[in-house]
Amino acid sequence: MNQQLPFAGQNFTTYSALGRKGNLADYIPSLYIRFNGRDKWFIQGEFRYEGPQYTKQFVYAQNFLKDTISNTTTITSVQLKKTFYHQLPVSFNYYVLPNWSVGAGLTWNRFRGPYRNSRFLSET
Repeated sequence: MNQQLPFAGQNFTTYSALGRKGNLADYIPSLYIRFNGRDKWFIQGEFRYEGPQYTKQFVYAQNFLKDTISNTTTITSVQLKKTFYHQLPVSFNYYVLPNWSVGAGLTWNRFRGPYRNSRFLSET
């Protein structure tokens, strides 16, 4: 199972890609396959559905709504906390020594989308 831990200004968030509370989807196991060829090389592949990637939280959109009758301002902020990717890494590895291999590979990522958290603040 893949689970990333937040660090360096990132915040742990318990929301899914759809913005729902609960992070059980962060623990979906990835599909993994390995093909060994004559004890000299192997090809390895994996598929990961909606793999979470934590980002340093920042506000990327704000909307100000001023109500002149009640003399209040409502600020709506949209913050980025976590993004999600479908991932497909594939690698080719060659054994140079027993239990030691050298490899190269490619990773295909499809951006699934961010989780957006809106906060409504009221000032008088």
